[in-house]
Amino acid sequence: MQDFYSGTYRIFKKLIKETSGHQVDYIDLNNLQLVKQHLRNNTRLIWIESPTNRLLELVDISKICQLAKENNIITCVDNTFATAWNQKPLELGADIVILSTSKYIEGHSDLIGGAVITNQSTIADKIDVIKITIGAIASPFDAYLALRGLKTLDLHMTRQGANALTIAKFLNNHRNITKVYYPGLSDNPQYHICQTQMKTGGAVVTININGSRDNVKNIISKLQYFVLAESLGGVESMVNH
Repeated sequence: MQDFYSGTYRIFKKLIKETSGHQVDYIDLNNLQLVKQHLRNNTRLIWIESPTNRLLELVDISKICQLAKENNIITCVDNTFATAWNQKPLELGADIVILSTSKYIEGHSDLIGGAVITNQSTIADKIDVIKITIGAIASPFDAYLALRGLKTLDLHMTRQGANALTIAKFLNNHRNITKVYYPGLSDNPQYHICQTQMKTGGAVVTININGSRDNVKNIISKLQYFVLAESLGGVESMVNH
């Protein structure tokens, strides 16, 4: 997808392309004709992020996965912004799901970790070899923290999603906000995709502010409940520019 997490882009650019020589194309995955045009004989993976970080664009996961299976291509979905509580990519046809357990899964901003999930034994066996070979596993305590957070995932995801929708509706009618990006709003162009494959629009709201950088800093400095920090999914309310 064109809009996606900058950390993923660095991996694609610095590791995948420069060290392995693989080619990566960044396109609008909701344009199926465009996707078909970019498929090559050596295409091996379609990487999906939905909702995307930070413009919250959605990808019709089932359509992309169906096209990929027809062409014997693996699909991987970054489900960090949704979690399996809000969106179930494996049920929509994805081969692999990844997510940051640091975010909603743990829910308290005190864990660094991630997860790779698949329902296919052949892929799981390959991932297991990598796990054993390079040691990419969580410590017992980090695993405990993730499991602890899972116990209240339903509760805090429900509340965070409801809060985000309330804030998005308020900002959508604010005179100094030029645009609100939130798939849970009924006037969002991808609202129908949200209704089809997600429970809620999620807990992140992105906006464009009418004004300069100084205006942005001024607004953030006056916030009482939101702290200036670059993360999401915890019990804290955060803002980032």
